[in-house]
Amino acid sequence: MRILSLSLSLLWVATSFAQSHKASITEIKRDGLYKVLLPTELRSASNNNFDYLRIKDEQNQEVPYVIMDASDRQYSTFKPLKIASKTVYTDSVTSLIIENEARLKDNLVLKIANTTIDKYFTIYGSDNQMEWFGLVAQNRLALNGSNSETSLEKAISLPLNNYRYLRLDFDDKSSISINVLEIGIYENQYFPSKMLTLNNFTQGLPNSSADKMTQIGFMTNATHKVDAISFEIGTEFYRRGANIIVEKKSKVKKKIKNYEEVLSSFTLSSKGSNTISFYDLHLSNFTLQIENQDNPPLDIESITFFQKPKYLVSYLKAGQSYQVEVNDELSRPSYDLAYFISNNINDLQEAMISNLEQLSIPKEASEVSRPQSFWETKLFMWFAIGIGGLLVLYFAVSMLRDMSKS
Repeated sequence: MRILSLSLSLLWVATSFAQSHKASITEIKRDGLYKVLLPTELRSASNNNFDYLRIKDEQNQEVPYVIMDASDRQYSTFKPLKIASKTVYTDSVTSLIIENEARLKDNLVLKIANTTIDKYFTIYGSDNQMEWFGLVAQNRLALNGSNSETSLEKAISLPLNNYRYLRLDFDDKSSISINVLEIGIYENQYFPSKMLTLNNFTQGLPNSSADKMTQIGFMTNATHKVDAISFEIGTEFYRRGANIIVEKKSKVKKKIKNYEEVLSSFTLSSKGSNTISFYDLHLSNFTLQIENQDNPPLDIESITFFQKPKYLVSYLKAGQSYQVEVNDELSRPSYDLAYFISNNINDLQEAMISNLEQLSIPKEASEVSRPQSFWETKLFMWFAIGIGGLLVLYFAVSMLRDMSKS
């Protein structure tokens, strides 16, 4: 029983060491799915290992979560093309001429008043509205009326071209005419997710050495994942190789030796944006080394570090208090919630993490709060070693006697 009690005490001590940080989630005002931005400091505390994270409610119960990246956004916007003329030849043809402003189009979108009809059309191209050249001949346009909208859209393909004008002739001989409201194209707009600025690095003064190198030291009190570094450089024309270097230690024949390791190499150029992206770069204290060759040092105006945002996505309840804990003895959780979250989290409600604190280990947790029993003392340990030694000696002597008799 005493041994069991001691084991539980030691387990409690180990748990106290493992749980290193905790933070609060801001007040939840209504039930639902929330995306909770992970602060850079919390990610650093967990060594960017999200298996160590847990959300706990007021009853200290685990709350399921999913780790998600910020979603890049892509929108499609309809851009109408100007209809230069519309001519209707009764029971024959409806002819529409549009100005192909953007040129080089291989598809058009027709917005048509709601109808259910099959119709054939032909498309021509021209630069002067006098000479017309064929692009599409007698294509079928099948229109199935909508039950919920007063108009419908239909995309039609055509060969890639750069004619200034396009003419669409709809055959009205075998079917009644249709009301084309607009003709245009959809343009895609792409908005990448905004990265977080890391303000945790302290930059030293540039040092231009005799070996034609500029070295700049950076320091921080924790390791951070760096996804991009952006350079603002005032020099006009340049192309320089650069390295990120860290100091490492190795043990050779019981001696500790220091050496430098290149974590990443890249090129700074006045022709580029000088925002360098990285796949798996974790930095704390390091040196940026720039190769000047026979050139003067670069006029570096600023260096900024970025990190792609990560979110906890979880179903949180109004009025409940939640904490996020970091425990480096935990393994990856398996929650059902992962099967119900889409990749697009842009429209989710947001909550924030605040009051991040590092947990101090109470002295009581590292000490057994009762008198030690005899078998827990060093004297008992040496006594056990002595008994073990006597048993080994006894069996050795017995073996020797048996061998001498034989």
